Amino acid sequence: MEPSEQPHAFISYTGSDVAWATWLDFFLRDAGYKTTVQVYDFLPGKSFVESMDQALKTCEIVVSLLSPAYLASRWCQEEWQSALATGKLSLLRIADCRLDGILAPHTYLDLVGIAEDEAKARILAGLAKLRGQDPRPDVAPTFPGESSSQHTPPFPGRLPSIWNITQERN
Repeated sequence: MEPSEQPHAFISYTGSDVAWATWLDFFLRDAGYKTTVQVYDFLPGKSFVESMDQALKTCEIVVSLLSPAYLASRWCQEEWQSALATGKLSLLRIADCRLDGILAPHTYLDLVGIAEDEAKARILAGLAKLRGQDPRPDVAPTFPGESSSQHTPPFPGRLPSIWNITQERN
């Protein structure tokens, strides 16, 4: 395989998470990354183990889609262990689960409970970091604190701009 054809990411998932795998595959390809994912790239009638071995050897990173089912799967365990041993492991938490054992100290991108746009932004920033790029935004983020105008006392005798009480008597 030519270096230009080498996939950036192999998406490691379990069968119950195929919807996440296909969503991530489409998103990454749309963003310009080359991917390998079992549901599309493993040929019927070929050795699953050989296809998995080839995918793990040729990718830059292995994106493991973390869920309780993934962590319980023997095959997925072999995939993430291979990725860990070769320094290619990238963890993406897609369901509420707890990492223990050898995975416990590893950080992950967390997609649990966030909107799709935020998930996409986190994934792209994570990939930028993995490729040695600076993930910082080009524009300044908004100030996260309270607006200082909320704490300014009003001019005496002036009503607030939003006022729900009429001054007229019923």
